[in-house]
Formats: sequence, structure tokens, C-alpha cells
Amino acid sequence: MKTIVQLALEALNTGDVPNRYFDPSKQRLASGENPVEEILPSSGEQDRFIEQITSEGYKLVVTKLASYLNMPIADMVRRYPNAYSFSAVVMQTLNEVLQMESSNKQMLEQLALKTVFDLSEFAQFKKLYERGILKIDIKLGPPELDNALTADDVQEELEEQIEEEQENIIEEIEPLIEDNTDAKLKRVLHNYITQGNAVHKSFLFNMVNEELTAIDDKLPVKYGLIMSIVHMLYYGTPYMSGEILRNPSAGLGSAEAQENDVIKVRGLIFPVLVHELVKGLFDYLGKDISPEGAEGETLEDEYMQLMAGPELYKKLNAIIPKNKIELLPIIYRLLMKRDVEEIKQVIANTPQGKQIISELVIEAQSLADEMDQEPEEEYGADQNFDIGGDEDQDFDFGGGDEDEDNDNDPYNLFGGY
Repeated sequence: MKTIVQLALEALNTGDVPNRYFDPSKQRLASGENPVEEILPSSGEQDRFIEQITSEGYKLVVTKLASYLNMPIADMVRRYPNAYSFSAVVMQTLNEVLQMESSNKQMLEQLALKTVFDLSEFAQFKKLYERGILKIDIKLGPPELDNALTADDVQEELEEQIEEEQENIIEEIEPLIEDNTDAKLKRVLHNYITQGNAVHKSFLFNMVNEELTAIDDKLPVKYGLIMSIVHMLYYGTPYMSGEILRNPSAGLGSAEAQENDVIKVRGLIFPVLVHELVKGLFDYLGKDISPEGAEGETLEDEYMQLMAGPELYKKLNAIIPKNKIELLPIIYRLLMKRDVEEIKQVIANTPQGKQIISELVIEAQSLADEMDQEPEEEYGADQNFDIGGDEDQDFDFGGGDEDEDNDNDPYNLFGGY
């Protein structure tokens, strides 16, 4: 029996969006079992939620790419028959952009901060940054991942541990996994939300076109073309693992929430820098969500996060009343304290989920008011998004309708996220 991804892609062949830019190995990845589904709504055996959002994301990416190429999709397919056909275009455009940016790096680094912090949903982060509690090491440049792991790394480390401690390791780890299933599911969901939010913001450069065109009037369009191709390649390149992912040239940016409330952000070009800044901020927001679960995370895990995460983030964002969007970080952390079944209801935007969001908005507003009333000198680093909670919680930090009109969304600027 065919999966929803296969059926959707076949249907797309008869319409405007072809399936040829969706690599078969990535289709299989989307169609296979995925741990995140344990915390996502159920849509039926042949109507899996994660396949729906992956397919929706793919269609949007292809449509956007054709728009930035300024040609109908049918013409694009004839000129660029597969994902690799865009290689020359993206490399040439990237080299042109790097040249344009070369004498404006410091300005663009500060512009990236301003662009993100000017969004209401990042108001809480902005407060921490302006108080000097949150520090951001941001630079235009190649990726710098200090702690990145591939599946090969994890396997090698596991083999070494087993050799050293043998059966004792298994005896110690198995109870931990059994006792913290929900916490680890929340960690998996958080990774999807983090990556999805970052991809969702990749076209924020449209908000600062005036500053960018002052550098070169073609810069915004070139940014759009590069990011459209990069997003298409999330779907269009084969699934790979191991050594190939160690090379920094395999990516355009990096973000890490480090010790002492420092977020290290690197992006080869401006829109990537914005993307990585958003990712770093949400990494920071969720650094204490099942931290033990982070030990087994690998670069390979990002494939599905990048393909399904944007639409998942959009669904979560859409259920928060727009006049309360500045509370999103606090609402998000409160939500992640709820039971897994309640989180499912929220994502599905059911009547129960809407009631939960209404409760969280009230609680988040109260907490935000308390934080604003605290004297600045008493607002310490250990209180970042500290929203209380019982000691037995999974981690220690403690709306609106989905079809609501989003035409005024600042990042719904070019056919979607």
C-alpha cells in the first residue's frame, strides 16, 4: 500500500509541482517510522501527520524557488531537471553575494540581531540581551560546530563505553530510558520546532530590504534565490551519514547554546546568519529539556527536522493569539511541561488544545508581568525563562485558530515561511 507521501507526490505530477526534486531516499525517510510521531497528532493509518507536513513543506519550497527564478514551474523543470541542476546557479550567486557582503560584515551582523529582535515573538529574548544576561557571539563566516556528532561518532563512542564497562552500561542506561520516555519525546519535538522556526525565518531579509539594497539593489533577490535552492536541497539530496557531514563546507552556518548564557552563531551570508540566530535562541530556550537526550543527537537527525519542522512550527505559532505572540517563549516552555497527550491536542488545535492554550496565555502573561517588575540588578542569569514548577517536572524551569488570517505576518513575505 502506498504512503501518503507517495500518493501526494504522484498527484503533484499532474499539477504544477513535480516530485523530481524530492529524492527517493528522503521520501523513504519521511514515510518511515519516526520517534517524533509519538508526540504528534494521529491522523489515520494512511494519513500520517508528519507526512502531511513534509509534503506541504516540499510543495511550498518548489513553488517559492520557481518564483525567485522568475519562471513558471513547468519551465523550471525543463531547464533544471533534477536537484543537482541548480548547483551552478547557487554557486555563482553565492560567490556574488559573498563579494557584495565582504565590506559590510559588521553592519550585517548587527542587522541580523535587529531583524530578529524586532519580531514580537523574540521580545523576551531581546530583554535578556539588553540586560546583558544573554550574550550572543555572532559573525558572518563559515560554520563552527564544537559539539556536532554524526551517527558514526555516536556508534564509536558507544562501542568504547561497552568495551570499558560492558554489561554495567546497559544496566545503567535501560532504566533511565524507561523512566524518561516523555521527557525524551519532548526533546525530539523541541528539535523539530527549533529547526522549523529557523527555516521559517530564512526570508526575514525581506523586512530590511532598504538596508540591503543600499549595499546592492540585487542583493535581496540573490538572497531569495540562494535560500530557495538550499531549502529545496533539504528534500532533493540523498540521505547520507558519517564522514561527509564532518566537513564544514557541507553547511552554510551553525549555532550553539554554550555555557554562561552565550549563543555562538555563524552564517556564511546574511539570511543564513538570521536562520542560525533563530536556531541558537531556541536551542537556548530549550537547553534544559531532557538534556540527557541531547547526548545521542546527531547531524543526521536534522534531515527530517528540516523537512517537516517548518510546517510543524507554523501550526504551533498559529494557535497563539497574535496579540500575545510576544509571550511565545514562555507559553512554549509552559506547554512543554504539560503531558504528552495534552501537547498533541494543542498541536492538533482541538477544542481541548485551544482551552490549554488559553490557560497558558493567562499564566504566561502573569509570569511576564512578574519578570518585568523585578529590579534589573536582581534579575540573575539563573532566572532566564525560569517559570517555576515542581521538582518532579521533566525540566526545571519551573489561541488563536490555525486558519486565522496571517497576511500581516512579517515572515509570510514570499509564499510562506
